[in-house]
Amino acid sequence: MANVLSKFSGDNQAQGIALQLAQPCIARIMDGVTPQAGITVTFTITSYPTGATGQALSSASGVTDTNGKIQSFLTLGNISGTYQVTAASTGLTSVVFSAVGGAIVTLAEAKSQMKFDDTTNDSYLAPMIGEVSQVIEAKLEQPVTSRQIEDIVDGSGWEFQFANYGRIISLVNNALTSLQYRDSATASWTNLLDDLNYAYINPAHAWKIELLDGYIFPAGQKNVRLYCNMGFDPIPGDIHTMALEMVQNRWDESRRSGVPRLGIGSESGSGASVSKGKGFIDLMDTRWKHVIDKWKRWA
Repeated sequence: MANVLSKFSGDNQAQGIALQLAQPCIARIMDGVTPQAGITVTFTITSYPTGATGQALSSASGVTDTNGKIQSFLTLGNISGTYQVTAASTGLTSVVFSAVGGAIVTLAEAKSQMKFDDTTNDSYLAPMIGEVSQVIEAKLEQPVTSRQIEDIVDGSGWEFQFANYGRIISLVNNALTSLQYRDSATASWTNLLDDLNYAYINPAHAWKIELLDGYIFPAGQKNVRLYCNMGFDPIPGDIHTMALEMVQNRWDESRRSGVPRLGIGSESGSGASVSKGKGFIDLMDTRWKHVIDKWKRWA
């Protein structure tokens, strides 16, 4: 047999712009079932949104470990869109990792909000936009910016199936492979339908897919695969406005000595010199809380 370079984990992640991905891109070299150690692998950012800057890798090259693995963390650039990292090794077919940088507001929108007309503050402002986007998505318990998500769920046994991660915009590439099932955890995935005209995504109930004409999602545990574009399309205006205001707030706080970062605060207990931290939701403007409550998952 021959050595094969493959993606082990870390593909198809999503993160706020200008932030490091939560998981590394891990490649592996195997000869059949045998890990291959000591082989050089290079990582290169091979695709990114036009005009993006700041994207970087924690490691550009190295050698595989005793498990045949090697990894590198990708930090996204300052513009929303798709970033790709290619892992390559001499004589082997390379593999490509993809990640989506999602920001609820763009760098240009934030700069317009704050009346910035040059690039002096871009390197400071872009991470704040990413942080705010992360906070909002965490509070809403779902993605806001559209991204491709592989959602492995427990089959309902009915004609409808709820997603775990977010509102369903569409099936990825409108492909039959976007709706699949398997008979066991070790079985191969099989297309659920022969014709996607029997699958219906109701915008009024965006968390679920319905099957028509008697088709059902087989009941089971982690036996149904939904490969969907999830998020909001378009992003609701009140979420967008809230994000702009939060970025402005975060910027103002960062420039005032003694003021905590957005989402961190303290207060003294009555009659004692005891302080306790407050979470981001406790410090939110009342208007922002109303927006979060309006769009929160299952709201």
